[in-house]
Amino acid sequence: MPESVELSQAESQLTARVSYTPFVNFAIQQNSVPLLSSLVLMNVSDSKAVNAHVRVWSDPPVVAEKMLRVDAIGPGESYAFSDLALTLLRGPLRKQIEREEGHLWIEIAAENFTPIQYPFPLSVLAYNEWCGVSSLPEIVAAHVLPNDPAVERILAEASKLLLEKTKNGSLSGYQSRDPKRAWTQAAAIYYAAARQKISYVNPPASFEKTGQKIRTPEHLLDRKLGTCMDTTALLAACFEQAGLRPVVVLVEGHAFPGVWLVDNSFDDTVTSHASILLNRIKLNEFLVIESTGIAKTPPLSFKIALKQAQIQLQTEASFYFAVDVWAARKIGIHPLSLTEEVSASKDEDINPGRDTLSIGEDLAVPEAVEEASVARSTRLPRDQESAADRLARWKTSLLDLSLRNRLLNFKDRKKSIPLLCPDIAGLEDELAADKAFRLRPKPDAWDTSDPRNATIHQEQTGGDALNEYLQEEMAQRRIRAALTERELSRRLIEIERTARLGLEEGGANTLFLALGFLVWTEAESSDIERRAPILLIPMTIERKSVRDGFRIQRIDEESRINITLLQKLKVDFGITIDALDPLPEDESGLDVPKILRIIRDAIKREPRWKVEEDASLTILTFSRFLMWLDLEANAEELKKNDVVRHLIENSNELFEPEAKFPDLETLDDRYSPSATFCPLHADSSQLRAIYAAAEGRTFVLQGPPGTGKSQTITNLIAHCLTLGKRVLFVAQKRAALEVVHKRLSDVGLGPFCLELHSNKTTKESFRSQLRDALAVAGAGSSERWEADTNRLAEQRKILNDYAHDLHIPRAFGKSAYWIISRLIGQRDDPKVTLDLGNPGKRTAEDFERMQSAVREMAEAARVSGDPAGHPLGAVRLTSWTYGIEDDATKAIQLAVEAYQNLRATSSSVLSDLGLKIEDASLSDFKLAGELTALLETTPSVTQAILSEPPLCQ
Repeated sequence: MPESVELSQAESQLTARVSYTPFVNFAIQQNSVPLLSSLVLMNVSDSKAVNAHVRVWSDPPVVAEKMLRVDAIGPGESYAFSDLALTLLRGPLRKQIEREEGHLWIEIAAENFTPIQYPFPLSVLAYNEWCGVSSLPEIVAAHVLPNDPAVERILAEASKLLLEKTKNGSLSGYQSRDPKRAWTQAAAIYYAAARQKISYVNPPASFEKTGQKIRTPEHLLDRKLGTCMDTTALLAACFEQAGLRPVVVLVEGHAFPGVWLVDNSFDDTVTSHASILLNRIKLNEFLVIESTGIAKTPPLSFKIALKQAQIQLQTEASFYFAVDVWAARKIGIHPLSLTEEVSASKDEDINPGRDTLSIGEDLAVPEAVEEASVARSTRLPRDQESAADRLARWKTSLLDLSLRNRLLNFKDRKKSIPLLCPDIAGLEDELAADKAFRLRPKPDAWDTSDPRNATIHQEQTGGDALNEYLQEEMAQRRIRAALTERELSRRLIEIERTARLGLEEGGANTLFLALGFLVWTEAESSDIERRAPILLIPMTIERKSVRDGFRIQRIDEESRINITLLQKLKVDFGITIDALDPLPEDESGLDVPKILRIIRDAIKREPRWKVEEDASLTILTFSRFLMWLDLEANAEELKKNDVVRHLIENSNELFEPEAKFPDLETLDDRYSPSATFCPLHADSSQLRAIYAAAEGRTFVLQGPPGTGKSQTITNLIAHCLTLGKRVLFVAQKRAALEVVHKRLSDVGLGPFCLELHSNKTTKESFRSQLRDALAVAGAGSSERWEADTNRLAEQRKILNDYAHDLHIPRAFGKSAYWIISRLIGQRDDPKVTLDLGNPGKRTAEDFERMQSAVREMAEAARVSGDPAGHPLGAVRLTSWTYGIEDDATKAIQLAVEAYQNLRATSSSVLSDLGLKIEDASLSDFKLAGELTALLETTPSVTQAILSEPPLCQ
């Protein structure tokens, strides 16, 4: 738990008051447990401290350095820092092997003040070390490691055992909904762990208070030594990985696991009373197991392990707490990542070891669990439920009778204000008379700062001084809270904001004044008192100005009894209270004394139960319970609705299987504009939904945000309203209601809308809306409507004819729409001129044939390459004939011979001309030939030329 330390003022003119946790480990870092919970900087000097700062770090370095600053602190003043979240360093804490003593350092400094450092003792625990019961109890769940590799080895062994003994090797948790199967799985896991041959080793003295290292499953199976906490964490991890819900139980000097046989959990993450566990054991819903039974020689049988653990719970004084691991996971306590490297062989041959046991007998389920299993097996699968069973299941799922419900387990929190009310009946009378009260903080009169003594006053006058003062305050329309001014202001702002948001978003009032509380306990042996409000008065809160402060006033809604409490008394304790329906009244409102007297009379035989006449302003929600109440009181009336009756009686069948929805293709032919009353734009899919709703079809209209759902709903309401139908529009949030209502108001249908949410639910508002609706006179005329709708019908026909013509098949069997679309898509492609003849006479078959020819050409081009640059481009053959290969071969041979002759005859000439035959082109050959012919015709010149050097050199 956090320790508070106030630094000595003699050491510095700046000092501090610090609250911190004196130890830190890997589990604290992984689960966001604050190390520093409060830090108040105080200036005890006569000078103003400017630019004051506090520096925080640790040695060893497991805390990242943090700097806290404040501009100035006046003489004698103090400053409480709010941002105290220290960053714990994961790496060093994960590598911490042994406990190490160190310090959390805090340095305080300011301008013209001498800095001073304060060391606070800080224990840095080993990475796998549990802090003990003095720390956050839930943190023990972090040491339950279902994903450790060793857990899989044990579960594999348990699966083999189940397969051998029950012919069903599945570890399926609660899927069968059978406590007997859960019992068998737990037993198999116990014996599979016993086969690991773990030996017991004593834990450190008072380990439950000082803490200890908890060996991981992998470490435990490798070293074969474990304490009760080690074996508890091992079995709990195996249960959790198998889909069962484990519990870690701590008693004085010992630890052992528990496991649920049903898919359930305790109301609280930490259960601090052993009787709660014992009650569940007696109901055959829960087991506790002596985990060290797996480490004895021979191991204890599973049934003996159950008995020994149960005996441990009998001594209430030795019980510390039980942590429900599943509930801890829900609040964010996650398993630590502590996978280790071990040297033991993972393929070790595990013998049935110490097997003086008869495992087959021990897997036989006890008779009591058999009976509980049979009772639960009468619950049919959902597809075989009767209408009554289905309705009962719905009601059970809606009714929250657990201690999580503030209507049964009320606690003072930031959204509640305990009031100092000397007369709750008088307060209710004043509120019923529509009187408003200002909320004021706890009075200074007659407190410790008042020099007067309330006891002396009572002795002298015979009256209660504080009570008289509070009575006088109520007479002045002021009511005092049991809070300081600062705390009251903070809570009032939070409550006003929450109440306003609840009204705006949910459309329901959530602010109530709770009058009278029933103090009750879960069992006779339980010393934990629970408080449940009795009367609930609907309230409103407002603040006209900061100076005026907050005022509360009753709103025009019915006050109610806490029916959830009455149902809890009936179901769990057999206490039925019928005299509160309707609530007794007097001439000023509810008869509060009589109501409390009825409650007292009903619980008078319950030890330590009592009714306290307290008052508290608080935020409460009733939505789920009100739905339960509807099902409880109006089930037969609700069944008159076709949809509700189908869900109750035939939920596995189609609803209206023969129902037909309007066809999109024929909407315009079937529905004329004069019979369509949609004030806003609508496309064909929206119109289809509107017509279907008007015809009584049942459907779900889905669409992402911004797709026109609210617009469609507006049109649907307007259309059905015009046809004389009534429409109930329900939404989870007020904003959705307001969007549709604004649209309807914009088109003139606002007076026909009866708002039944938020502040519109008062009686006066209801009457006002009815008056407005009755005062509306029709401003339009049927003649104008007929003229407008006839014109719309003509325009629609023109558009439909155009669309018909656009899509009718034409040339090549294609529509103009298809052709235009293709042309638009290929507008950047090269244009090719084709002689198609008369396109109008071309059929779809012609088009397919032409497409086939183009595909063949494209395939040929892909194989042979681009025809334009192909070496055989000069070949002009257009058809294939037999013998063409032989002709081509002969032509090629002739070409080769001609080429060789050309080389032979021209090589000398080309050489004389200064050319190489390899580089000569066709034009060179032609030029050489012409030149040679010319020279041959002029012999006299030839001789002269030949005697000179070649011309080409």
